[in-house]
Amino acid sequence: MNRISVFLNKVLAFFPTNGNRANVAATVAFAFFAAMFPIIGPVTAIVLVICWVFRLNVPLVLLILYGLYPIQLALIIPFTLFGGRILGRELPTASQLTAQLSELNLVGSFFYELGFSAIVGWITICLPISITLFLILKRFKA
Repeated sequence: MNRISVFLNKVLAFFPTNGNRANVAATVAFAFFAAMFPIIGPVTAIVLVICWVFRLNVPLVLLILYGLYPIQLALIIPFTLFGGRILGRELPTASQLTAQLSELNLVGSFFYELGFSAIVGWITICLPISITLFLILKRFKA
């Protein structure tokens, strides 16, 4: 075994899986999907409830969730732009955003549309990637 495999086996020893590859694959795929959610804040509470209901590995999900946090932040704007294109909406410019922020109109329809566009972009991109990730990991033999 090479050093990388030894290291990964030691890390994965902290996350009991009971030898169920489908459960590990579902846990990793779900964690990736949840970690890319473009709205900051509600993810952790929702993820914990879903993990409890579907008996997913909570420590592994949280490790992936917080490990991918910088990528989540970096993808908020691309998800919003992509979702806006799918919905056929014209998204605001930086000066329009600044004007809205200076008026403290944070709960207006303006930001609702941005959030909805981001969620549409997130689902369109991350759902197929997560399903593919699940299918690949389910077949992977450790």
